[in-house]
Amino acid sequence: MKRTFFSSIADGLLTLLLSFPASLLFLLGNRLSKPVATVLSICFSLFFSAIVFILSARATKSREDKGRSAKELMHTLNVCTYDEILKIFSSVFNDMGIRAYVEGENKLVIGGATLLFALYPESVSANELHDIVLKNGRNDKKLAIVSSSFTLGAALYAESLGVTLLDAEAVYPLIKDSPFFARQTPKKHEKSKRGDFFDRLFLKKNGVRFILFGLSFFIMAFMVFYPVYYYVAGGAFIITGVILLLFAKPPAQNNKPIDLKAFIEESLDK
Repeated sequence: MKRTFFSSIADGLLTLLLSFPASLLFLLGNRLSKPVATVLSICFSLFFSAIVFILSARATKSREDKGRSAKELMHTLNVCTYDEILKIFSSVFNDMGIRAYVEGENKLVIGGATLLFALYPESVSANELHDIVLKNGRNDKKLAIVSSSFTLGAALYAESLGVTLLDAEAVYPLIKDSPFFARQTPKKHEKSKRGDFFDRLFLKKNGVRFILFGLSFFIMAFMVFYPVYYYVAGGAFIITGVILLLFAKPPAQNNKPIDLKAFIEESLDK
């Protein structure tokens, strides 16, 4: 099972567990016999959970495909020299009718902003960001640092400095149609590792899902002859969810989405 669809499976199961008791109580309240109400409830809950799963899977796949394509393009840039990178972006901006000129070995000046390229094979940390800013200095222009991705610490540090971070997903919409990338062969995305699956499973944002799973088991316990197993399972899910909400770390990259075109247009007005 691909890790891409974990959240979709969780949403589908959660819908199934919540919709079944709700529909069963509704049908029993309308004086249907228990066997008929049970069968109809199963059908309704399966139908609703299937719809939720399909919609969630489509949204998840579209979002991750976009992120994967963006990272592949930035990995392609990682093997280029800064001179080649500056030529690529200068060409893109010239096609947009925006004047951009090179400053130093890894800077591109556009209106009132400076794009500083610092491409690393992994996410840029706060310490690396500090070194980048010190090495390249600050000026009166708005500074934006372009790299594949940034850690949460780097995002917080950049916010304190007033520096804009442009990751792969922010840059991708602008350069995806560049002739340079049209000549590149997309790299095959590597299969996820088992450890990566568990890292995604126990994210802080999944804490609410675990708690809802636990509550749904408690609801189901009122409808079975031996509820002790449902109480144990529900309690385990709720405890896990609370622990995740209290102690789990958020994803490494947590910087706010940035519209690069809007950033450039704002810089041109200055």
